[in-house]
Amino acid sequence: MERVKKDKLWSKDFAILFIANIVAMVGFQMLNPNMAEYASNIGASPATLGAVTAIFAMAALLIRPFSGKVADRLDCKKAAIFSLLGTTLAMAIYTLSSNYGMLLAARFIHGLFFGLYTTLTMAMASRVLPDSRMGSGIGIFGLGIVISMSLGPNVGISIVDSFNFNYLFIAAAITPLLSAFLLLFISKQEPVVRKGDEKNSNEPFWRDFFAPEAIGPATIGLLNAMAMGAINTFIVLHGRNKGVEGIGVFFTVNAVIVIAVRPFFSYFMDRVQVKRILYPCSLFIIASVLVIGIADTLPMFLLGSILFGIGNSGAQPALQTMSLRAVGFERRGAASGTYYIGLDLGNTVGPLVMSMVSGVYGYSAAYMSMAVPVALGILVTFLTTRKSKTDMARAES
Repeated sequence: MERVKKDKLWSKDFAILFIANIVAMVGFQMLNPNMAEYASNIGASPATLGAVTAIFAMAALLIRPFSGKVADRLDCKKAAIFSLLGTTLAMAIYTLSSNYGMLLAARFIHGLFFGLYTTLTMAMASRVLPDSRMGSGIGIFGLGIVISMSLGPNVGISIVDSFNFNYLFIAAAITPLLSAFLLLFISKQEPVVRKGDEKNSNEPFWRDFFAPEAIGPATIGLLNAMAMGAINTFIVLHGRNKGVEGIGVFFTVNAVIVIAVRPFFSYFMDRVQVKRILYPCSLFIIASVLVIGIADTLPMFLLGSILFGIGNSGAQPALQTMSLRAVGFERRGAASGTYYIGLDLGNTVGPLVMSMVSGVYGYSAAYMSMAVPVALGILVTFLTTRKSKTDMARAES
């Protein structure tokens, strides 16, 4: 019985974190596919639309090193609630964004609080999970984002189609408030590194902000995120340029596929080498951007959605687990922040590249070009996992 209790995945705190994360991420996903169109409506040129996503990711990138230190040295519960209240404020500012410059400023503020929140919640989830269930637990926790992807985009697009963007921003601002309320019911998250330990540590100061052990998975995450950022930012515009109706269902299909196959990947996450999950998943992501590039009908777009859902379903939790297992318990905040630095860089560069390539060659060629960074990620996977102990995603018995 003691062993069963030790290995229990669904504790009260993990369940609350799981639900609260879904609620918070629904608001983000409501905005995500609509921001490029909103920017276009208030005067942004096609060549600058990528900056709407890029400046958000850049702000999150700037806060990541500090968010990792916050996660390791402060009460994560209080810090997460603070970040959610800040997110609510940022979303409210969107309603005042009557020109492109104001919109970019609002996106920057939103990105700062979002970067803090996501680092904190990943660290919190890793600390309430037993080590032997880390891989499967992180995989399940990531389903919260997937569920939000199945709800948020369609809800957001429907609100814009039925009402206007201000209603969208107000509705999105409610979700982080609800999430903050839920977090009030989890246990206090004590700092894992106390002030006395900090003074006696011989570690260089920068290791409080950054985990070099997680560079490999962070780099692979960066390259994959370039394709993800391109899909999330431009799929609505790409679909409408092709005359495809109902493109919002792209996100629903993607989410359904991820939910369906994630348990399969989660089962093996603690049992096989990470590379055995990353290699096939990367090939699925490459196939998805190629199909989306040539798509001109809704069924073709949905095929791309299915392929991307399969690939991303396994790759993302595998990389997160790889990052967290690379460090000790007391530095999981730094590892979480380092991994998200990779994602933020990818989400910054990917949309910018898409803007430049699509401005010259169109969205079809731009999407197909996203196969290049994912292919580079396969090479980095080989180099990172060739001799590294972090390649093993098995639980210690």
